[in-house]
Amino acid sequence: MTDRMGVMKITANRLASLGACRRQLYVFSRHFGDEVEVTEAVAGDHAKEFDWDWAAEHLLTGQARVAYQVAAEGAWADYLVATTHAMAGKNQTWAAYEKAMYPAWVAYWVAKATAFARATEMVS
Repeated sequence: MTDRMGVMKITANRLASLGACRRQLYVFSRHFGDEVEVTEAVAGDHAKEFDWDWAAEHLLTGQARVAYQVAAEGAWADYLVATTHAMAGKNQTWAAYEKAMYPAWVAYWVAKATAFARATEMVS
């Protein structure tokens, strides 16, 4: 549902009615109360906390969902490129591996979250 032109508002009730899991409903309510307007800033700030693929499947339609999927696939490709060296380092410690991988994961999560926010602007 959009209130202002190009700004999607998501409510806890809508998520519940679409079958969101209890954990996601709890996290949503803890951060936003009953509702939130989706922006790139809000999505980016909470990139690691929400299942953006689920949100895209249940909240986006048509062209908006395709735009999200294309962006998410691009983010995954970027992640794979960024982690190639970390995964190739056979003699490194687990801590070194995690240190190399974590920034790539964060970039992936943020890219998916902001892609979702951008795609919501296409929903009328």
